[in-house]
Amino acid sequence: MSRSDNFESVLIAPGLLTKTKIIAMKSPTQNPLNGRKLFLFHFVFIFFTISLFAQTPVPVTGKVTNGDSVLSNVTVLIKETQQGTTTNEQGIFTLNAVYGQTLVFSYAGFEEQSLKVGTRKNLNILMKAATSSILNDVVVVGYGTKIKTSVTSAISTLKGKEVAALPIANLSNGLGGRVAGVIVKQGSGEPGKDGSNIYIRGISSTGANQPLTIVDGIPRSFQQLDPNSIESFSVLKDAAAVAPYGVAGANGVILITTKKGKAGAPSLTYNGYVGFQNPVVLPNFVNSFQYATLRNAAAVNEGLPKPYSETDLQKFNDGSDPDAYPTFKNIWGDITNKNAILTSHNIEISGGAERVKYYAALGYQYQQGMWPATFTKRYNVTLNLDAQVTNTTSVSFNLNGRIQQNNYPAVTTGRIFELIGYLHPLYGRFVLATECLELFLREVCLTAVILKTILPHFIRSYLSNKNFLSCQDLKQEAPSHLTHPSR
Repeated sequence: MSRSDNFESVLIAPGLLTKTKIIAMKSPTQNPLNGRKLFLFHFVFIFFTISLFAQTPVPVTGKVTNGDSVLSNVTVLIKETQQGTTTNEQGIFTLNAVYGQTLVFSYAGFEEQSLKVGTRKNLNILMKAATSSILNDVVVVGYGTKIKTSVTSAISTLKGKEVAALPIANLSNGLGGRVAGVIVKQGSGEPGKDGSNIYIRGISSTGANQPLTIVDGIPRSFQQLDPNSIESFSVLKDAAAVAPYGVAGANGVILITTKKGKAGAPSLTYNGYVGFQNPVVLPNFVNSFQYATLRNAAAVNEGLPKPYSETDLQKFNDGSDPDAYPTFKNIWGDITNKNAILTSHNIEISGGAERVKYYAALGYQYQQGMWPATFTKRYNVTLNLDAQVTNTTSVSFNLNGRIQQNNYPAVTTGRIFELIGYLHPLYGRFVLATECLELFLREVCLTAVILKTILPHFIRSYLSNKNFLSCQDLKQEAPSHLTHPSR
């Protein structure tokens, strides 16, 4: 004889209250595993509910003040998605965020505040006034440096550490979306050729429209620099900012400053990462079985006999006779790299005393391409020495260099894509039919024989670039007894 008991259990998860009525049948010889199953059911249900709640956006409302009054137009951003809003005249904001995300509050003249989204839905944010060190940040301009708050021309700055945190092989790709008024257009992702065109406030002429780039006072390209050795970017955008450069700055100017040594004990830093790259989209081609099926359909539409029997189609499909019925299914899997490696490593050391400071960095980067023969290696070296020889005399020495090796297949990437488009699905890896011989010289069927084994693997060009630039600077100030106070 058995009896039934009714149990009412309450399951509680953050933001969710659920009542579940469970009817359990008991008998004198009840299996003890039933209790375990019931416990497991409760556990899985609670875990699923919590996970679902954690991924669901919830409205978050708050008020921002400085302690004495409310602050309007405070920028509120979700760090993970860069979506946000601003506070209204009462200092109140509302936006949807997911549990665990970070809200970033920023306002001119105040320190940036961060807060993780938790179970609280009504927040009170207290903004603290910025310290003098923040207000006195230095901006690099065309003729030296100025305090950020005193700059009146259109200049945007970007810290080097913000770009160094990005897994990019070319520095020009790190400016897009991070500097106001700067447009970045990348035309290729091939290693060594993946630089972007940069436009400051649009295209300003029908001729040359790239900005002037200056690295530590030397006009040169910055695209192949080691990101970890960059101190800051300054983008000069309007006429007042680029005036010192004349016509050369007509399209804007980008000033790049590398890191300098700081007084103190030697500091050794390592930065590195390993990542993988894959093509976003590759065109799909019909295989041997699909091609033969389509040929049969075309013949039926024309009132002609089918060129391939059901037995032929079966052999194309199962690959039981690859010599007579080659199965050419996955061209991309045979000739392309899967999970191509992109890795970067950097070691830097800095230090010095009040009179002499030094900074040195050594970087290495390796990037594989889509084809096995495509890859690039790059070694970067940076050395900056600053010495205060006397109270009025200072000397500096800057060295920046790189050694880069680029390797590419026997034909260009565009040509390989073209040959793949010509590839006949019925010509296997080593099959040369009579009709293919007639087209061989036109390279239409050349792909069927050597595309998968030679072209992408054969190194067509071995390009080695060695570039070292140095700058010596001597600065002599007038002795104090020769200077006159300004009136």
